[in-house]
Amino acid sequence: MKITHSEATKDVSPGDGVSSRVRELSQDLLAKADFLSLLDSKFVPQEKLSVDGVKQVFLVGIGGSGLGTKAVYDVLKSSEFPKLHFIENVDRAYIDELMVDSKDPVFVVVCKSGKTFETLKNLEYLTSKKFRGVVKGENTFVVSVEGSRIWEWGKSLGAKLFPMPQAISGRFQVFSAVTAVPLGLIGVDVNKFVDGAKISLSDIKKSADLVSNRFQFYKNGLDEDVYFPFDERLRSLAEWYVSITAESLGKNGGGITPIVSVGSRDNHTMLQLYLQGPRDKFTTFISLSNTDPYNLQTLEAVKRAYNDAKLPYIHVELDASCPDVLTCELGDFMQSKIIETVLLGGLMGINPYDQPGVELYKKYLQA
Repeated sequence: MKITHSEATKDVSPGDGVSSRVRELSQDLLAKADFLSLLDSKFVPQEKLSVDGVKQVFLVGIGGSGLGTKAVYDVLKSSEFPKLHFIENVDRAYIDELMVDSKDPVFVVVCKSGKTFETLKNLEYLTSKKFRGVVKGENTFVVSVEGSRIWEWGKSLGAKLFPMPQAISGRFQVFSAVTAVPLGLIGVDVNKFVDGAKISLSDIKKSADLVSNRFQFYKNGLDEDVYFPFDERLRSLAEWYVSITAESLGKNGGGITPIVSVGSRDNHTMLQLYLQGPRDKFTTFISLSNTDPYNLQTLEAVKRAYNDAKLPYIHVELDASCPDVLTCELGDFMQSKIIETVLLGGLMGINPYDQPGVELYKKYLQA
């Protein structure tokens, strides 16, 4: 993973107090953060997952239950993989369309609480008379907290069950059965993905330095993040990044507002605002080493315009020289972003692990 910084980013140095606090938070994180222990835990399935002749996998889940998997799948997508579909919103017309051409489908149901309204409603529809017998024990995998409503449903169905830890926020369980089961079923080397996360842990100072710099910009009034991939394959990765930032840091009347733009299309929609609008944004450009060279040429032009405007950015390039290397790079990137988010939460004085605002709407729903 190659990271370059704009001159405007290099020109801002965090104060000694910020750097010292980040070091303290980093040590505390390594000692106490439950989500870091997932990498070598029972929650990462070690057995090879397979279903004879699998052609299509349907992931039923929303938010943290599917965004990480979609991010990895869209980057690695290959004609050699079975098709992976994501059933997130309650949209029966969409499900009808998906199921018309489905042959020998495999279902992965992911839901930490076991009672998420959207997931239960979609599951209810898939098991209705209309699709009688499509969802069955031998083609269904359930990932949830043991004893939850969905766990018990899967148990009664005879589905294969994979536990999630109760204590860890769902969006921080990227390196667990949440992604390992659906990605393993389509042939992604999950061990390479986890190896990448371990690389991130071995160099936590890299994340700490990025956080110190970003927090100084936040103190200076830059409270919006633009995640700007210049490769369509990276769109879902940016959307995953948005969820980590928004749900973790948007609390107590503050936070960092994340925005996704995709290059070069959004050069013709949002770039005017970024270059000459309010100077309240920090941009992260993302590309792959095998991104189309003309798109990279456009990215370089955009970066030069940022430099002319003295706007801060970093550019992250992931090595896509082969699938194994890219899978490892994704693990490194995603674990780094989780660590950086948690450290930012500590500097901002908020709890990055909960999501009390989301619970405000859930209390009005009953599945």
